[in-house]
Amino acid sequence: MTIANLAKQYNAFQHKVGKSLDDSFKQEIPILFAENFKKLVNGVELVSDRSAISKQLADVKLIAGCWVVELKEHLPCIDNIHCTLRYYLITKNLGSFDVIAILKSHDGNLLDEVNEIYYQMDMDVDNIEHHTSN
Repeated sequence: MTIANLAKQYNAFQHKVGKSLDDSFKQEIPILFAENFKKLVNGVELVSDRSAISKQLADVKLIAGCWVVELKEHLPCIDNIHCTLRYYLITKNLGSFDVIAILKSHDGNLLDEVNEIYYQMDMDVDNIEHHTSN
C-alpha cells in the first residue's frame, strides 16, 4: 500500500468517526494504525500508542459533537513515507476548523504518526481587506 492510500483511509476513518453514533469505528483502529502510533495536535502529543486512540477520539467527540471532514488537498511526498492533507473539519459544537495534517508511515501498511495543526478563522474577510488597503 502507499502513503497516499493510507491518507485516504485516514480521512475516511475520521469522517466515519465524526458521523457515527456508536463506537463501531474501533474495529478499524488496528487495521490503520501501528502499535506505537503517535498523534500530535498543535504541537502537543495526545496519543502515544494505538491503545489510546479510541479514548482520545471519544473525548473529542464529547466536546465537539458530531463532525464531517471535507478534504481540500492530498499531497503525498515522493519518499512514500509522508503525506500532507489539508481539510475542513466542521463540528456541531465548536464550528469549523482548517486542518493541516502530516501523516507518516514507514512500512506503507500502517500509520506511525499523525501531526495535525488546527486553526479557526473567525474574522470578517471584508474587514481585513479594508484595514490592509488603508
